[in-house]
Amino acid sequence: MKTITHASDLLPTLLSEMGTSVVTETALVTNEKVLARITDGIYRAPGSSLRELLSNAYDADATEVTVNTDAPRFERIIVRDNGQGMSLETLAYVIQNIGGSAKRTLQGQQLNVVNHQDPSLTRNGRKVIGKIGIGLFSVAHLRLR
Repeated sequence: MKTITHASDLLPTLLSEMGTSVVTETALVTNEKVLARITDGIYRAPGSSLRELLSNAYDADATEVTVNTDAPRFERIIVRDNGQGMSLETLAYVIQNIGGSAKRTLQGQQLNVVNHQDPSLTRNGRKVIGKIGIGLFSVAHLRLR
């Protein structure tokens, strides 16, 4: 396992370890206000987390989303979509800027997560849903029983 302590080292490490089985560990970065929003129960119900994953798929211009479960136990829920995934640069940005959504911004255009002419639209022209930049972490509240 490789531990990254400086934010500037995350992207180069991800790029150099791509395609290997090396696990990279780093701290998530946010501020107290965003952390309070995440932990105040915004995603208390599993349905809220599922809704967030579907919204993320929509913002990634997915045309198909599949939700599989191991019903009736529901110990496992798998959500797959055919949306446009994140680059390693975008993933590093998301981890280092929880609550700092790049959507609707020049940064989002540079990271190629929004339309290059209008940052309020997805790459393929849908109106962007995401706003806060915490959706990726919505599943953190889910616990298997």
